[in-house]
Amino acid sequence: MTATLGDIDRYIAEGQTKGARWVIVAVDRWDHCNYPIFVKADEDFWAKYPDGSNMQGCDEASDHQHPSVPVSDQRAERRAHYEPPRGETS
Repeated sequence: MTATLGDIDRYIAEGQTKGARWVIVAVDRWDHCNYPIFVKADEDFWAKYPDGSNMQGCDEASDHQHPSVPVSDQRAERRAHYEPPRGETS
């Protein structure tokens, strides 16, 4: 099941409460369920990123501290992808 806008809103709100910079909307490719992965600015984003192993993938990624695109605009995109460059955490 693909995450609805309501699901994404809940993931973003929960991520903000937990102090996450990024919220990854991950998908289990076996049953197609989505779930959030929260990543704080001082954590390695790419270590938490579902890379396709174990049938896990990424549907979206939002950046709550993006310098030019507010979260509200990211949320409105069909499939937002605001991952940091590899090797960069914040």
